[in-house]
Formats: sequence, C-alpha cells, structure tokens
Amino acid sequence: MFCQRIFCIFDCHRAVVDVVGARLSGQASRLTWQLRCTSACWARLEFGLPVMAMSVAPSRLSVGMIRRCGERGIHRAVDTTLFARPEIVRDVMDNCELLLVDLKQMDSAKHAKYCGVPNELILSNLRMVAEARHDFYLRIPLIEGVNADEENITRSAAFLASLPWEHRIVNLLPYHDIGKSKHEKLGTVYNPDRYAFAAPSDETLGRCREIFACYGIETTIGG
Repeated sequence: MFCQRIFCIFDCHRAVVDVVGARLSGQASRLTWQLRCTSACWARLEFGLPVMAMSVAPSRLSVGMIRRCGERGIHRAVDTTLFARPEIVRDVMDNCELLLVDLKQMDSAKHAKYCGVPNELILSNLRMVAEARHDFYLRIPLIEGVNADEENITRSAAFLASLPWEHRIVNLLPYHDIGKSKHEKLGTVYNPDRYAFAAPSDETLGRCREIFACYGIETTIGG
C-alpha cells in the first residue's frame, strides 16, 4: 500500500528529496519524484529508477502521474535505466513523449558487478523502444577502467547501429562524483567497494567518438 500523505517528500529529515515545480491536484500531486514544470510546459520524472518503481503499482501512482501531465498538455520525459518488465516500459511509452536512457556496459557480468543487475533486460527493452519508433535520447556515462575501453565502446556502437533509431546521437558523459553528496545525506558510503573510478582522458574521449563515427553515430560530450 502507498502512503496517502507523503510528508517525507516535503520534510525529509536528511534533506535527500527535493521537490521543484508546481503542485498538481489529484493523483498527479503525489510526488515521489522530482517534477519540474516550466512555462514551456514540460515535466521530467527522475529520482533513481522511476520505471522500476512503476513495476510495483503503475496504475495507482507512476503512470497515473505522467498520464495526468499529458492531459494537461505537458511534455513528458522519463529518465530511466529501462530495467523493468516490458509491459511496464510499453505503458510508459504510451504515456510520455521522450525517454532518457543510459547505456552503461555491454558485458552483462561487468554490468552486474558495477550496477548490481545484468543488462539483458535493459538491452531488450531498448531495442523494443527503438522498434516502436518512440523518441529517446541515449547517454553513456564513461568511466576509465570500467566501460571506456575500446571493446565496450565498439560493442555499444555496433548494438546502437543495429537499432532502427532516428536520432543516432549519443551523449558521452565523463565520470564525476557529484553523487557523493546524496550518500552523505543518506548516511551511506559512496563507492563502498572502492573501485578506482576516474574520468576518461581527452585521448580516450576522442577515440570513443571515432569509434561511434565509424558506425554512423554522432556523439556529443555532456548533455
């Protein structure tokens, strides 16, 4: 069951949750993610794994929220890992204009090591999104020694090139540790396994861009 009076969002004792934007009436007002509304009429749903949360009770909260936004003429973007059941992803696609998707690692064992889950479901869902011709932006967070190597980038480029994808633009996101502040607020440990995370060098970034270009995919740094 969901709490009907979500005070923790507005009065988080660790100041972890931030709410930005206008409060909406009805189901859409039960904000469990950051809802940003501007005069341009768009909303971006994020805060961790909204699509995974939707797999619990999509009709009661998550999809209901973005559906209500659509009824108000608000452009909807969902920031997601795509680690969810396919039927949930399809429901989300039916109720938003844009998906923001990260592709972190093509090797499933390495993906499980660094992200906690294998990647088969993510890749399958990404192909489903592309084949449905639904609009999405693709980002790759690049970490030296984790996924910025030539093998992974080549496999990533080959996979993306195989998709029926109109944009064919990848945002390469060099590693940063801005997430440390959230762990400090939560009282948890950032990078508990003490992996040697580092941003890729300019040379590595250049090589990554060259590989994607060979597969007909444009790249930008950041975004």
